[in-house]
Amino acid sequence: MESFEEIWNEHARDVWRFARWLSGDPVLADDLCAEAFARAWAGASRIETRTVKAYLLAIVRNIYLKTRRTAGRQIDLDPEAVEGAPDPEQRAAARDEAERTAAALRRLPEGERAALLLRTIEELPFTEIGRCLGISEVTARVRVHRARLKLGESLRKGTAS
Repeated sequence: MESFEEIWNEHARDVWRFARWLSGDPVLADDLCAEAFARAWAGASRIETRTVKAYLLAIVRNIYLKTRRTAGRQIDLDPEAVEGAPDPEQRAAARDEAERTAAALRRLPEGERAALLLRTIEELPFTEIGRCLGISEVTARVRVHRARLKLGESLRKGTAS
């Protein structure tokens, strides 16, 4: 098994990015990431090296869901998170698109949103998505497919706002 420092160095960025996309809040993402690694550290004897990333992402998702249930609120994505647009007009267009996409993502059922984010942002294979979400590989494929269809339809219709 890898050392905890190696696990942190290899997975911290991906775990934080998933937490950021899932929660829409960089501060909450910091907390989710820290809590996931703390819990992984406490249960280090149970982690299999081949599933460390899926294990950490599952912890983040579970903590996020618990936080959402207890808080009863959702946080919007920061429109300033869009980087690299060279001029103000392009930045405004990119910000609008990011806001529309974030809103459309928030409208997806949580299970489909999580599956889509794990597939597109974290680039996990469907077997790992299934492990992370506690579902079968086939169900993971279906959820990602449905999420893509719903997201595309929502963006085409402009119902994301």
